[in-house]
Amino acid sequence: MTNSVSNRIKRGTPFYFYTFLMLMWSSRTSGYWDLYSATGIMTIVYLFVNYFFYQKYCQKSDHKQLYQFISLILIWYFISCIKYGTMLHLPYSIIYDGIIVFIAYQMMQERFFHYFDQVLADISLICLIVWLGAVLFPTFVPNLVHKISITPVGGLPMDCNFFVFGLSGQYELGIRRNLGFTWEPGRYSCFLLLGLIVNLTINKFRIGGNKNFWILFISLFSTFSTTGYVSSAIVLLYYAMNRHVATKTWVLLIFSIILPTIIALPFMREKMTTYVLELSFDQAISEVLYRSKFESQIVPQRGFGAMMDFYNAKNDPLLGYAVFENSYCYTTLMKGIRVISSNGFLNIFAQFGIFVALYFYGLLILSSIRFGKIWNVKCSWLFAVLFFMISVSYDFWGGIALYFVLFALYDKRSLVKT
Repeated sequence: MTNSVSNRIKRGTPFYFYTFLMLMWSSRTSGYWDLYSATGIMTIVYLFVNYFFYQKYCQKSDHKQLYQFISLILIWYFISCIKYGTMLHLPYSIIYDGIIVFIAYQMMQERFFHYFDQVLADISLICLIVWLGAVLFPTFVPNLVHKISITPVGGLPMDCNFFVFGLSGQYELGIRRNLGFTWEPGRYSCFLLLGLIVNLTINKFRIGGNKNFWILFISLFSTFSTTGYVSSAIVLLYYAMNRHVATKTWVLLIFSIILPTIIALPFMREKMTTYVLELSFDQAISEVLYRSKFESQIVPQRGFGAMMDFYNAKNDPLLGYAVFENSYCYTTLMKGIRVISSNGFLNIFAQFGIFVALYFYGLLILSSIRFGKIWNVKCSWLFAVLFFMISVSYDFWGGIALYFVLFALYDKRSLVKT
C-alpha cells in the first residue's frame, strides 16, 4: 500500500494544494498566510477554498465525530461563560482547525501523511537552498531576500520572509540558523521532526535512496535548535526499534556516541545550562515587570513560561482560564502585563482545564497507536512522546499538527491490514 500511494503523489493535485495551504497557515510568519489576517483578504480566500473542498469531498461523509468535537468545545465555552458571568471570546480558531482537519481527512485519510511528507520536503528543499546561499554568500543573498521580503526586515528571530522561505537573524557557531518557512528555527525543527517520523513510517524505515528523508534530516541539522536536536533522540529510537537486531545495536551504539557530542556543542550547553539555572520565579517576575516598561507583550524563557502555565492550571483546574485576561498570572502575578507562554504541554491544561486537555492528549495517544497499526510498525506510541517533547517548547495544538491529534477521532474504519 505504501509504495503504491507514494508513486501516485503528484504535486498538481488538490490533495497536494490543500496540504500545502495547511502547512503555510501553520507557519505564523505573516498576514499573507494568516487565517485571521487583519485585512481579511486571506480569511475570505481560505473560507472559499475550504467551502469548495467541503462541498466536493464532505457532503456525503459521516459528520458525527466532527459534531462531537465542536460540541465539546462549545459546552466547555458556555460553562466557562457561566463561570465568569459574561460572554467570553469564542475560541473559534480551534473549531476552525478541527473543521479543516475534518475536510483534509475526508479528502485523503492516511494518504495525508504521504502528502505531508512530500510538501514538507519540497518546501524544505527550497528553504535549504536559500539558507545555504546565505551562508556561502552572506551579503549578496540576504540583501536579495531583503528586497523581496513581505515582512519588516531586520527583526529577531525572523530577519525577513518571502512567502515560503525566510532568513533568521540568529547565529550559532558563527553560522546563520535555518528557520525554513516559519518565524523561528526551533519551531521549524518541530515540523521537521514530525516529517521525519512520518517519512520513516511510510517508507518502512528505508533511508537509502530516500531523498525526502535526507532533505528533512539536513534541514533539521541546519536549524541549530536545542529542541530539535534533543527531540531527534525519539526519532532515532523509533527507527532503531523498527529495524533488525543488528541494526538496532549499531544505531544505539552510534546514538550513545553522538548524543554526548551534541550536548557538548557550545550553544547546546549554554541553552541547557540557562534552562536549568534559570532565575527563580520571583526573580523572573521582577525581570518581567522591568521589561514591561519597554515591551507591550513578553514571551518568557521556557522554564518560567511552564511555571506560569502550572500556576494558571492550578488556579483554574477544571475549566481553565478560557481567555488570557482571566488567567491567574495576568490578573494577579503580572498585574495586567501580557506575558505569553509558548509552552503547549501545560498551556492546554491552563486554558481549557483538565477535562478538555485530557481529551486532546487521549486522542493523541490513540492516533499514535492507530498510526502504528495502519502501517504495521512497532512503538508508534513514540510519536505521542515526540509530540509531548516539542510541545514543551512550542504550542502545536492547532494548524496542520492537529491532524496528528484528531486522526483517531475521524478515522473509524476497521483496522484491517491493507
